[in-house]
Amino acid sequence: MTSLLGYQIQQQQFPGWLWSATNRSGSCWIKLINPWGYPYPLGKGHTYLARFHWGSGEPDRAYVFQGALGAEQWWWGTQRRLADMPWIKYVEGPNEQHIQNAEQARLAVDFECAAADFCREDCLTYVGRSHGVWWPQFDLVPILAKAWAHVGWYNGHEYGMERLAWDGQTVGRFATCFAIAREAGVDLSHVKVLITETGLDRAGNPYDDGWRARSPRISPDSMVNQYRGYDLDCQAHGQVVAILPFVWMHNYWPSFDQGPLTVVYADLLESIRGGDVDQQLVDAFRPAIVSHNSDAFLYKIGRSRGYEWAGDETRQAVNGQIYIGQWWFDPSTDEHVLLSVREGHYTEGDVIEQRIAN
Repeated sequence: MTSLLGYQIQQQQFPGWLWSATNRSGSCWIKLINPWGYPYPLGKGHTYLARFHWGSGEPDRAYVFQGALGAEQWWWGTQRRLADMPWIKYVEGPNEQHIQNAEQARLAVDFECAAADFCREDCLTYVGRSHGVWWPQFDLVPILAKAWAHVGWYNGHEYGMERLAWDGQTVGRFATCFAIAREAGVDLSHVKVLITETGLDRAGNPYDDGWRARSPRISPDSMVNQYRGYDLDCQAHGQVVAILPFVWMHNYWPSFDQGPLTVVYADLLESIRGGDVDQQLVDAFRPAIVSHNSDAFLYKIGRSRGYEWAGDETRQAVNGQIYIGQWWFDPSTDEHVLLSVREGHYTEGDVIEQRIAN
């Protein structure tokens, strides 16, 4: 038995009861909003994800509609903040910038691809910008899915209105999007899914719409049971890496406060993960997995030439042309090999091979 459930911390405060709960919960994902330099605030056994924003109104969201140039501006601000936090390896993009038409979708794809490449160059993993409840629009999925395929991640917020029950709309929407992308011919089989917010939310009012404001009252046990049901549904899908309820140590989100259910939540996770060393090892090292698409063009070329895989496929602009490149290793010569090709030119004769010393 395992669980995908983790934690999300808004204000960077880490009282003893929260430390105890997260560490009783076993190795899990922990999302920090606007973290600062305090290292491994809840211990080294967890996977930390950071989301930064630029203050009131989160003006950084507008960068999404500036495409690759916006990604450069976003990365300039994000990189400075990460400079003192080498313990963070996963970074989230702008929050819930809703994409409403094809032009915005294409700009968002350019933003996402460039942001992912900036992070890769700095040995970080970019997990994408978050899609809010009821988003993305299904008719734009064939465009947006190109970004998910390049980034390798889908980042979604999924809330139930009255119950956290799978309906393919607000809960399980990512699975509906993946099915649409598949029908459109976009391969997302290698893409990992992060649910970076979840819970109950009628309309986003911090005081009236979360689980604590419901009438009749929802007990901590009932809410935790709903999280566990969603957890099992996501595990059945097969591509979800973590589920992070919103929110602990809230900043003006009182009806969403997870604090009152913390003991019951940690009890659940401890009962699932505690003592199962084999499963804890899998959970602890799962983020290091890099999924392979065995049908990818450069992957086939590298394997056919006897090389060993040495890096993700990336997309770069060189002299006004878009190139797809991937690093490999040639054990026969102890050299690194770059295989690259102009986008859209996928025959073996088009492949450029370059070598550098190991």
